[in-house]
Parts: sequence; C-alpha cells; structure tokens
Amino acid sequence: MLCQITFENFKSFKKQALLDLFAEDLQEHEKSLIIDPYDGESFLPVIAIYGPKAGKQDIIEAFTHLIQKVLLCETNGHISEKTTGTFDILFRIDQREFRYQLHVLNSMIQEENLYFKDLVTREYSIIFERNGKDVYMSNQLSAIKDFHTNSTIPLLTYLKEYDENRIIQDIFTWFSKCQILKPDEIIEEMLLGSLHNGNLVIVQNIDTQFSTESFMNIIGLFKNSNVNKNKAQLIFTTDD
Repeated sequence: MLCQITFENFKSFKKQALLDLFAEDLQEHEKSLIIDPYDGESFLPVIAIYGPKAGKQDIIEAFTHLIQKVLLCETNGHISEKTTGTFDILFRIDQREFRYQLHVLNSMIQEENLYFKDLVTREYSIIFERNGKDVYMSNQLSAIKDFHTNSTIPLLTYLKEYDENRIIQDIFTWFSKCQILKPDEIIEEMLLGSLHNGNLVIVQNIDTQFSTESFMNIIGLFKNSNVNKNKAQLIFTTDD
C-alpha cells in the first residue's frame, strides 16, 4: 500500500513535490478509506491529479522512473534517458512500513537508503544506507560481502538478485506489481484485476477512455470497502 511519494529536481518540478495518500480529517469520506489493521492508520484508495498537462505527466514519470530504476534487471539493464532527481517513497507491506530513498544525478546513484518501521512494535530499523561508494548493510544482509558499487544500479536491485532475504523479495514484488497504464493500454479488466489483487494502479487521462458513468463506477469500486477488500489504490490524471 502506497503512503506517499516525494520527489524534487525532476523535470518540471525543481522544488519538492509530495503526493500524499495519508487520510487526515476526512470524516465525511470515512467509509471509503483504507484502514490498516496494524495501527489503524487511514489511507486514500483513490486520488486524482489535475492541472497543466506537463505537470501531470511529470508526476507520473517520476513514479515511472523510480519503478524502472528499481526493476532495472527486468528492463534489460538499461534506461535510455539520463535522469536526475531525488525520490522518497513510503509504502506498507503487511506489518511493516518501508521508506526507500534514491538520489540520482544523470542516471548515476548518489545516495540510496532503505528503512522500515514495525507497525506492531513501533521499532525502526536500517536495512541499508548508501552514500556514493560507502555502503552500510544491516546484519541480516551481512552475507553480501562482495558487493561492488555500481553507480547506475540500485543496491535494492542487486540484493534482489543475490540475496534471499524475505524483506528484500517482498519489497521487489511490491514494486513489480505497481501498474502504470497509458491511455491506449487501459481496459476495464486490468483495473478490475488490480482491484482484485490489491495492487497500486496509476492511469493517465482515465476520463478519455470511459464514459462518465463507467468512469465513476470504477472509482466507486475502489472506494467501496466491501469490494476493495485487498486495499487496492488508484491514482489517475484527468483534464476535468
């Protein structure tokens, strides 16, 4: 479940921008919120992004770039465009809340950190910290002693390939299940599949692909806690 993502110095966003799915003081929409059973925190199941075309597109591209960077080994080890940006994402898997930070300069990784908080014990832990060529890894990753820093490959991606740690595998799976759909890729079955599987799905210009009635019905399904039992989330851009 996505909690929030912050990014800055990425394309048209020179200053820090925040996409926040924490639900605060939304009593009128209380029945549609996603409630985490581990700590009772509330989250938005649906969020719409309005505004100028370039700004909306860059928000989607920021998330896309972060996912592609993490899934580097599954995109032929190559991202063609040299990108600069700082990304900070907060998400939850079961009883853990993870914070992943990535600072990229011309596709070169300057800093990368991964932390988590146990939602039951409230304890914070460092999984790894990376600053330039300096890398700290927690004891649970101590078996990885031969990691040679590659300035273009995330440590998270490397660990997925060479470490069987359950936490790392779960994080990688979470990223791989995030769906970012372009307008020509949107079909109702894919959205319903994400709803059933409890995935995060991001859709560009969703209102151009469906009638107003169908569009509102889809949003209604994500906001219906009796239907959205697996805590799926929908983020979409729209011109209306």
